[in-house]
Amino acid sequence: MSDNLSPNDILLGFVSGKITAQTFHDMVCSDRSLQIYLDQKSNLIARLIKKDDNDDPSLVNLLKSFNPSILAERFEIFYTITQLLNAEGVKYEYCKSYATEFFVVIDCMPYYVFDPDYVTNKILPTIPEQYSTKKKIKQARKIMKKEFKCKSKKPDWLQSPEWPYDSYGAPLYFLHQTKPIKDGRCYKSKFVFLNKKTGEEVIVEQFD
Repeated sequence: MSDNLSPNDILLGFVSGKITAQTFHDMVCSDRSLQIYLDQKSNLIARLIKKDDNDDPSLVNLLKSFNPSILAERFEIFYTITQLLNAEGVKYEYCKSYATEFFVVIDCMPYYVFDPDYVTNKILPTIPEQYSTKKKIKQARKIMKKEFKCKSKKPDWLQSPEWPYDSYGAPLYFLHQTKPIKDGRCYKSKFVFLNKKTGEEVIVEQFD
């Protein structure tokens, strides 16, 4: 068992923020006692566990499927464990940063950009931790607007936003998009971006 912690201690340590999402995920993947404990509790939150023909109705497998380095999936791990503790009637103190981080990231992104990991890794670390949630969102929106620049109009994506980046991970400059044209059964549009450092244009094609 991980550092002589009981399964219940591990769950409480995770939701309280004492155990990181990555460490908790590693424990789920390697700690046999924790795996047995979790699967014994699977029936308590069956509605959260996939039960397709190709899926084993296992809480362990559900938790293993999440990637803790991805914001939305990190929140899913947190949400799943809090639901389990609620179902068991266990009292706990939860780490507000999990939920706060998720909502700050979602609320600060404009409609034409969707990259939670960029916000989490590039923007949130530059904002003082002591800021209120409202102030964090306001500050993050300013930074997003400054970094995801457009020559005039914003991209009107045909599918989910696919904003490209340069080799250093910085967002490219949006120039324009072509008018959607019929391409077989679909409509196609090209979104043209500029790498200001190299002068190279990058084209993103989308179909609808």
